[in-house]
Amino acid sequence: MANLKQTSITGSSGTTTLLVSGSSIVMPSMSGSVDSGSAAQMYIDVTPTAGLTMKLTQAGSFGSQNSPYTCLGAWSVGGNMINPRTSTSGTGFSNDSLLTAGGNDGSAMNETEEYDGSSWSAGGNMSISRWTQLTGTQNAATAGGGATPTRLTSTEEYDGASWSTGGAMNYAHADGAFSGQQNAGAYFGGYIGGPSLGTCTEFYNGSSWTTGPATPSNSFGGQAQGTSTATTLLLGGTSPSAPAYGASTCAIDFDGTTYNAITSTLFCHAVGAGYGQSSDNMGVVGGCTHGSNGCKTEEWHGVSWSLLPDLPVANRYIGGGGNINGSGAGVFGGGPVESATYNYTKVLTSPFTYNAAVTSDAWSGGPNMIQGRSNPGGTGTNNAALAFGGRITNSADSALTEEYNGSTWSAGGALINERTDFNDGAGTQNAGLAAGGIIIGGTVSALTEEYNGAAWSAQNTLIVARYDAGQGGTQNAAIMAGGGKNPTEVTCTETYNGTS
Repeated sequence: MANLKQTSITGSSGTTTLLVSGSSIVMPSMSGSVDSGSAAQMYIDVTPTAGLTMKLTQAGSFGSQNSPYTCLGAWSVGGNMINPRTSTSGTGFSNDSLLTAGGNDGSAMNETEEYDGSSWSAGGNMSISRWTQLTGTQNAATAGGGATPTRLTSTEEYDGASWSTGGAMNYAHADGAFSGQQNAGAYFGGYIGGPSLGTCTEFYNGSSWTTGPATPSNSFGGQAQGTSTATTLLLGGTSPSAPAYGASTCAIDFDGTTYNAITSTLFCHAVGAGYGQSSDNMGVVGGCTHGSNGCKTEEWHGVSWSLLPDLPVANRYIGGGGNINGSGAGVFGGGPVESATYNYTKVLTSPFTYNAAVTSDAWSGGPNMIQGRSNPGGTGTNNAALAFGGRITNSADSALTEEYNGSTWSAGGALINERTDFNDGAGTQNAGLAAGGIIIGGTVSALTEEYNGAAWSAQNTLIVARYDAGQGGTQNAAIMAGGGKNPTEVTCTETYNGTS
């Protein structure tokens, strides 16, 4: 027990800080560990500025508290796949041991790739090129059915190095939901035979398939996580055509015999990606509603769905795997044909502090520019930026200058000479510098212009005309290095003193 010779305890319901003060306080030894599944952590702040303060704070380093609590994480860019693909599938219960196989890059694929959390490596090719559904782990996976685009009944099993033929399914399935392990899997619905959607369920024991109870509704592009006797099933799309395409948010518990509806997802995730260790700890990300790509991430912890940070890029026909905690999850591939991978992790920081704004550790959407263009020049800061020039179409460059104040873009003075491919600029919003670039038709420019916050003025030209050069510095002390000068690149460096 603590020996409190004099005590004053302050605080009221709803506060997050409990202050204990006294002339002499002897505290007991305290020990503990971070529990990412708890809503909050208590700790003693003994810094000189805080005195002796007991604080209550969330365990998560990202996001805000949900009910029931889930520690929000963040998406980050992972390693690109070796083979870009869409209509892909993934499996694995850890982000550092994911597997994908098959898919579509304009035709059916048989390539297999394994992910270690940061990069992909080639595995053994499938016997049959197809897009298919996977379940299991990186070293013990099953591929069930699929399409070439002809629907298939064939099964293949992966041992971490090569694929072998398994027992044939009773129905030709494609784009169904597949859960469980290599020797105890459950496959739900999907396209059956031709273009029709089915309600059939099949179980796989490692050598043969048997039929199970029908799903409550036909479905394609759904997600299933858990074992063959304890699965959470998301129906996904219940119609193969618009406007109902991908419209279902129905979630169902399956105990191996009976289907029972549970709380619906907040968004539709048809042909999205799923991850999770069990039916009570699963997540789903991306997919589509009425044919539009989605970016929403949701997790189920057996009571309700929690909304997590968005996937950075809206996508569908993606593969995924991993878990709720630990190393996290990963999604990859997608439409039209993608190679990108995104990792999802939940990080705890010491001493258990967090910033409630999700965007504090992530990119967030800002306002659109006035004019869409590629390869403009730019300089300044995030609240006082300058963008100028760029290419509008293959036959038109821009002279437009835009100024950004942290919330909106406004038009500034136009460049004297339209051009693109500056790569960068130098200076500030009110004292900018633009040099080099390409003029429409392919002419490499040596022109230099200075901006005073309202208008551009012509200055002495570069010694060597060039584009896509590295630039930096201020308007009166700038540097330019390297760049292109058709048909070769240049290595020379020039400095600018405000005059020449």
